[in-house]
Amino acid sequence: MRHPGVGALAAGMLLALGLAPARADSLSANMNPNLCIDWNTGNNGVALWQCHGGYNQNFFTAMVMSQPRYGNLCLDQVTLNPGAPLAMMPCANKPSQAWQMVANGGRA
Repeated sequence: MRHPGVGALAAGMLLALGLAPARADSLSANMNPNLCIDWNTGNNGVALWQCHGGYNQNFFTAMVMSQPRYGNLCLDQVTLNPGAPLAMMPCANKPSQAWQMVANGGRA
């Protein structure tokens, strides 16, 4: 199940932090680098899904210490399964809150 609103929240986080957009690449989960943040164009939700480099996995991103955050809330993986929901949880410096940029060679 994919959760609407997380994508908008992530975009809002970047704007609120005053971060400039960067190259459009994929964000993969450190706990399972084969899973990427995937935008469901049908309902605007995002979830972890198999990385494939498609347009719905390309994001303008800016990272702060590999933790996408809003205040003291960080983007967290609820489970490691494809299609798993993502959530904003209190930052706890744990592996499920660590993210990395994966260059896919594309530009938005």
